[in-house]
Amino acid sequence: MDLTLIIIMAGISAAMIFYSLIPRGEDKRRKTLRRLQNQSGRSAKQSIKLGQPKSKPAKGLLMRAAPALSKAAMPKTEEARSNLRVKLSNAGLRGRQTPSVFLASKTVLGIICAIAALAAAVAMRAQPRNILGAFVFGGAVGLMLPNLWLALAIKSRKEKVAHGMPDSLDLMVVTIEAGLGMDAALKRVSEEMKAVHPELAEELVLTTMETQMGLARSEALTNLATRTDIPEMKSLTAILIQAERFGTSIAQAVRTHADSMRVKRSQQAEERAAKTAVKLIIPLILFIFPALFVVLAGPAMMKLLETLTAVSGGL
Repeated sequence: MDLTLIIIMAGISAAMIFYSLIPRGEDKRRKTLRRLQNQSGRSAKQSIKLGQPKSKPAKGLLMRAAPALSKAAMPKTEEARSNLRVKLSNAGLRGRQTPSVFLASKTVLGIICAIAALAAAVAMRAQPRNILGAFVFGGAVGLMLPNLWLALAIKSRKEKVAHGMPDSLDLMVVTIEAGLGMDAALKRVSEEMKAVHPELAEELVLTTMETQMGLARSEALTNLATRTDIPEMKSLTAILIQAERFGTSIAQAVRTHADSMRVKRSQQAEERAAKTAVKLIIPLILFIFPALFVVLAGPAMMKLLETLTAVSGGL
């Protein structure tokens, strides 16, 4: 147990070292405030705070520590970093410091899980080789947990965006037939679908903002397909780009795509319903059938045992 205490103290020391490496932006800010207060008669602290939103201390600490903690898990190539930003965008995470925070979480969880596994192995009095294996395994698990969470977040967001597309396309057809242009139709659909399908509305708002900033509509639609990364959205953006390029009816193309998506969604529902019977086999065999066997055959087996006991006693 003395070795366990040593490991805990080593973990605390490592945490203090990481904390000491955090950049101290607050100290520089305080020095700047003092210089401004000396130069002006009014309180510069109040004037600076007017343009700054209030943030929680834990969040501010994480934001300051993220650049230092993310260096260990930072991808080496620009392509890998770009792929990471795309995956975070697919999950709806688009902040400037989001990649750093994500990589910092991998580093922190890796250290915590490694120390926890090491302490557990030492407390169980394992062999030195097993202790080393537990340490490496705990660190690997901690590094993989953020990736697992990101994959689940991407899957959930894709399902939500795909689920809201048929209704949004129907509304887009109505707005286009009413005389609105493509940009105005996307903005109107995003406003109407914000309460029902906020994920899809957010993506449409970003597309509208990109076109308002001067980006080509085809490029903005391509970015929309990249952010969502679902086949339905890729097909829709390709249809809209082709309709704009060749001058065909956008409303008719969107209506046809909405009908095909609705048919596809009903087919997926039927497929899931057909799979239900197969998925119920394992719970039936493991849980329901044994309980039924005990309820139905239990009394008969007890009666049979009593009879056999009485017969054997009489003999």
